[in-house]
Amino acid sequence: MTQDELKTLVGQAALQYVVAGDIVGVGTGSTVNKFIDALGTIKHTIKGAVSSSVASTERLKALGITVFDANEVDSLAVYIDGADEIDHAGYMIKGGGAALTREKIVAALSKQFVCIADESKLVNTLGAFPLPVEVIPMATKRVMQQFSAMGGSCAVRQKDGKPLVTDNGQHIVDVLNLKISDPLAFESEVNQWPGVVTVGVFAHQKAHVCLLGTSSGVKTPPPPLFPLPSWSFDRIEMMRLLQQPAVRLLWCLIGAACGIALALFVVGPTHHPFVLASLGGSTVFLFGLTRAPAAQLRALLGGHLGTAAIGIACAQFLGNSLVAYVAAVTLALGFMLLTRTVHPPAGANPVIMVHAQASWSALLDPVLLGVACLIGVAAIWSRIYPELRTILYHLGNHLHPLSTGVAGPK
Repeated sequence: MTQDELKTLVGQAALQYVVAGDIVGVGTGSTVNKFIDALGTIKHTIKGAVSSSVASTERLKALGITVFDANEVDSLAVYIDGADEIDHAGYMIKGGGAALTREKIVAALSKQFVCIADESKLVNTLGAFPLPVEVIPMATKRVMQQFSAMGGSCAVRQKDGKPLVTDNGQHIVDVLNLKISDPLAFESEVNQWPGVVTVGVFAHQKAHVCLLGTSSGVKTPPPPLFPLPSWSFDRIEMMRLLQQPAVRLLWCLIGAACGIALALFVVGPTHHPFVLASLGGSTVFLFGLTRAPAAQLRALLGGHLGTAAIGIACAQFLGNSLVAYVAAVTLALGFMLLTRTVHPPAGANPVIMVHAQASWSALLDPVLLGVACLIGVAAIWSRIYPELRTILYHLGNHLHPLSTGVAGPK
């Protein structure tokens, strides 16, 4: 079958989801045009339609189908539209026809979203198709810069040699080279950028059913190859839970405990115990005050190693005397201020080194080894927490895939 024949096939198959006597939501695009043509054959069974674009409205009216304004309805039983890309969870990229904002509005009004497309639109990860973003013209450059910072390649969509103007009077920026592993988070983030009207990721208004036109007929996307058990799992609520301050605090406390435990294991709890206490203070910055200058690698390494070296030097030349303690503290403070490596817990190191009459080997063990343990755990901990959102998204794909049977309307 040709691609046009496949579109006709899914357009006709979508009629089974139309609720008799109701108003149907109608999308935009070449595949939807086939659905509109099929809808014309049963127009006497419906009240009318809510359209997502001027083009679809004109086509509906030409077939004698009444078109209602979105403000005239409270909700719709079903919304039928195409997609430029769709994954197994029902998340989509839409907007190839430049009607993404109105499409998202009608989708939000609907109880069920039925996506109709040909099988080439099914992907594992969104982003191969240029992502449409409707923007206010004066914000175009700024929005493009933000996508470029994410690794995207942007272009303003053109028509007849000029920027295309949408039905809403705005422009479209198409973004290439994106790999959208977490559509929910991506959509939420980009929609917050000043000047963005709508981003073409449909995750919060995802498809509930997808009808794919194939050479062997209309099919729905298969479930994941290795599906997990059908646990009761609300990934959206779990993602929101991860953003709660109490959960973040708990995560930091567990990380701090793991960091100091590793340092104790590597260095030894009885080996220079006062230095381990100093390292314990560093966990406050690494896991709790992560944005403070003292938590940065320069301050952490420079502060600990520099002040420890000053303390060892004073111990070697001045012994365990009052002068040694005063000189060590004074010189350490001056060192951290001059080198901009101020790290408060490291301020105890010169006193500890003089008191322990430490040798130069103490710079390696316990200072450098202890600091390295804390940095390693903190680096892993800070990466794991944001990644939990992506892990939950992919887990959710397995637990709640798209509808896998062609059923009637809910």
